[in-house]
Amino acid sequence: MLSDGQIQSYLKGIEDKLIKSEDKKEIKLSSDWVNEFPSKPGIYVAFEDGNKVYFGETGNIRERMRDLQDSRHHTLRRNIGRHNFSSEIGYEDANTKKKFPRHIEEKVDHWLRERIKISVLPTKLGRKELEEELIKEYDPKYNKRGQRASG
Repeated sequence: MLSDGQIQSYLKGIEDKLIKSEDKKEIKLSSDWVNEFPSKPGIYVAFEDGNKVYFGETGNIRERMRDLQDSRHHTLRRNIGRHNFSSEIGYEDANTKKKFPRHIEEKVDHWLRERIKISVLPTKLGRKELEEELIKEYDPKYNKRGQRASG
């Protein structure tokens, strides 16, 4: 059995690889772009203008990046829309059943392409624990407090 210190050391090593990765991908929102990602479990971070703004974990990185193309399927998209475009005329909130109105979807797409980069790290072990720790540590603007993190 691993000690608490060994677990923390392991998680810190994953965090360092993820955050310090030089392989930050621009978002292209296409099937070709999605295919650049492995079909493996892992953790990912979104950077906006160089700042860490969203952490996520997934059982399949490629499918999760595909989800980023649809506001019904990804919290990051919905939170970008809410945070940046809720005062726009004709704004209606998106949820798991309904996308934003077309003009808001287009603005979210543009925001993602122009301002967000993604870094991913395939890993099977410690994804949820690390995601929770990173959200607590960095308080990224597009992760809702209490969404999955405790405390």
